[in-house]
Amino acid sequence: FNEKECDTLTHSSLGVQCEILSIKVKNRESIIILVKNMINLRALHIQCEDDEYSKYLSLIENVNESHQTNKTNKDELIQWLKDNLSSTYLISRDPKSINCIRLWIR
Repeated sequence: FNEKECDTLTHSSLGVQCEILSIKVKNRESIIILVKNMINLRALHIQCEDDEYSKYLSLIENVNESHQTNKTNKDELIQWLKDNLSSTYLISRDPKSINCIRLWIR
C-alpha cells in the first residue's frame, strides 16, 4: 500500500472498525498514516519496503550470530518509528520474521 491507499483504507468502514491489521506498505510514512487515522487499531503487523535493516539481515546466513556481533548496523526504521510515534506504542521486530515489525498500541 502506498500513502494514498493507506489514507483511503483509514477512511473506509473497514479501516474505522479494524483493531488488528497486517499489511505491506511502500514507505514508513504510510505507517504513520495508518496509526494516526485508524482510531480502533490495537495491533499492527507491518512489512515496509523501505526497511533497509531487514534487507541487510536477510542477506546474512546466521542472523542471530551476526546481529549480536555487529552492533554498527542499527535498526533505523524501528528507531524512526519510536522517534515519530508516542511512547504509548510498543514497537519491535518480529523474531519469527525479520521483515516484519510489530506495533502494539497501549
